Amino acid sequence: MSKIYNLSQAAKILNVSKGTLQRWDRQGLFIAKRTNTNRRFYTEEDINNYFEDSKRRGFNRNIFFVNNKENKEDIMEFINNKK
Repeated sequence: MSKIYNLSQAAKILNVSKGTLQRWDRQGLFIAKRTNTNRRFYTEEDINNYFEDSKRRGFNRNIFFVNNKENKEDIMEFINNKK
């Protein structure tokens, strides 16, 4: 089963704000899945598709800002699993 990311985790990985993800969801640009309690979440496949679409379009905003140890470990784990 694919790893699940809540709104905050996905925002960190994608280097966007939670508000941006919420707006993209409302606009149909990057649609979140919903829990039974209507909370947004994204799968690892959703995140991978975002990066693949960005590459295809030549849009490279996927620069990570590491501002704490937890964030760095999450990002490094994600990057290492992509190789």
